[in-house]
Amino acid sequence: MNKPERDSKGFKIYVESMAKSSEDKAERILSLLRTALENNPGDILDLGAGGGELTRAFLLMAEEFNLKVFALDKDRRMIKILKEKFEGQSKIKIVKADVKNFKLGKKFSAVVCSSILHEIFSERKNVEDVKLILKNIYEHLLPKGVLIIRDGLKPAPTDDIVFLQPLKPELFGRFQKILNHTKTSWLKIYAYHNPKKTKLLMALSRENVYELIVKYQYLEINWPVEMKEKFGFWTKEEARVMLEEIGFNVIHLKSYLLPYFAKMFSCDFRLFEWQDGPACLAEATSGRRRPGAIEIPYPDTHLVIVAKRGL
Repeated sequence: MNKPERDSKGFKIYVESMAKSSEDKAERILSLLRTALENNPGDILDLGAGGGELTRAFLLMAEEFNLKVFALDKDRRMIKILKEKFEGQSKIKIVKADVKNFKLGKKFSAVVCSSILHEIFSERKNVEDVKLILKNIYEHLLPKGVLIIRDGLKPAPTDDIVFLQPLKPELFGRFQKILNHTKTSWLKIYAYHNPKKTKLLMALSRENVYELIVKYQYLEINWPVEMKEKFGFWTKEEARVMLEEIGFNVIHLKSYLLPYFAKMFSCDFRLFEWQDGPACLAEATSGRRRPGAIEIPYPDTHLVIVAKRGL
């Protein structure tokens, strides 16, 4: 099944939203890229370059090292943006190709994959598709070349329930609409913190809470695309195992909460666990006793990995 395509207005909004996170992407990636080029000089492949905000930073570094950047994307509209943005630049080559099966006939010192792998997984919900791309990237790397990944982070496997409390009345309706749109199972309950005040919470699995909070800011015009994607498709351990199975040596693996999200979350909702676990749901709903709600921190939302190719 073909992935739904954004209309012109939705596409414009999508490109603008990518620019919002470009500063964070650059902060997380550029120092790692510089180290890779200093240790093993060679050209850079920007895989899924999109609107080119991050590509611009790569190009400045390529000029410093007298290298080239290959900016690859399959979307004709993204290619048009890239060609207009980098017209006349000699250190960049723009390539229209599919990230799933590209063959460039050359090897790179560094391949950067930013927010692309979760899209590949989401097309068929098949982790083997991600593995095939990683194997192809491996073959496009020079000996000791590195793959740099920045993408979503699935919470570690757990069946516990997290309770989300919207801090604005209109947000409960929006959260409910998103969960219904994605056919995600959830249960609304009333948590009695004290006899005088009842707070409406939404109970979901930790994984479903994660998917909700990384998507709720999307405008509805792009929901047909965004809500079909699974942003957190692998845990830190799953990422390490898959990369090592292919032959990579994982030399950097860290998760973090995107600062832009942290600021937004603090205004919009709080998260709780129950002292007695999910078994107390019935009692919490009925209000027969005061359950022990414990506020928990917002989860990490992103993962950054550096994986080195062997000799």
